[in-house]
Amino acid sequence: MSEPEIREYAKKKAFHPQTVARWLAWEQPDRDALYRLALPLKIGENHLRDLMDWLEEISLRDGVQVRQILGNGARGWAGPTNSSVSKSRSEGCVSPDWRRRKIRFAPGFRN
Repeated sequence: MSEPEIREYAKKKAFHPQTVARWLAWEQPDRDALYRLALPLKIGENHLRDLMDWLEEISLRDGVQVRQILGNGARGWAGPTNSSVSKSRSEGCVSPDWRRRKIRFAPGFRN
């Protein structure tokens, strides 16, 4: 993707100049990866800014490039390490009687 394609998309979506400048300030492969995601999803400006914030934060935290996070050349990155992600109690264990609860609270169940 090139700069004119990004500018055309931004113009069609009526992005503010600051958002376009921020996007174009990224390295070419990173902005292309974001463009390939934004185009089919028809992402608006607010969602794009949020996505850019998250991608930049993940990039800094994990020491990877945006294109790797988005799956374009992801060889060196397999996601966050176990040490950086903690499981909550509900994710770590499952109650043995979850099947009964599922049946009991199902619509139409009578005692």
